[in-house]
Amino acid sequence: NNFQKSIELSESSTKSAEEIIKIHVSNTIASAELAICDAENVDIKVVQELLDKAKENFDKNAFDKSFEYADKALNMLETSQSQKARDMVSELDSAIKTAKKMGCNIEPLEKISTQCYEMLKDRDFSGSMADADKALADSRNQQ
Repeated sequence: NNFQKSIELSESSTKSAEEIIKIHVSNTIASAELAICDAENVDIKVVQELLDKAKENFDKNAFDKSFEYADKALNMLETSQSQKARDMVSELDSAIKTAKKMGCNIEPLEKISTQCYEMLKDRDFSGSMADADKALADSRNQQ
C-alpha cells in the first residue's frame, strides 16, 4: 500500500516536473521570437534556424534539445540587443555631459540614466533602449 502510494507520488512529481520544463522551454522560445524584432548586428537566418530546430524538438517532446537551440538563439539576440542598449545609454551619458556644460537642468536625465543602468543589470534591454531614446530626445530639446 505504501509502495503503491510512493509510485503514484513519484509519477505525479515526474509529470509536474515535465510540465514545468515544458513551460520553461516554451517561454524561452517565445522570448527569442520576441527579441528578433529588435535584433541588430546578428545573423537573423542563423537565429531563425536555431528557433526552427527548437520548435521541431519541442514538438517531439525533446525538451533538452529544444531548450539548447532556443537558449543559443536567445543568447545571440541578447548579446546584440545588450550592445545596442549599452551604446544608447552611453550616448545618453554624453548628452548629459553636454547639457551640463550648457547649464541645463540635468537632474531628470541623470535619474533616467540611472534607471537605464538598472534595467541593463536586469537584462531589460528593450526597456533601457526605450527610456534612453526618450531621454535623448528630451536632452536635444533642452539644448
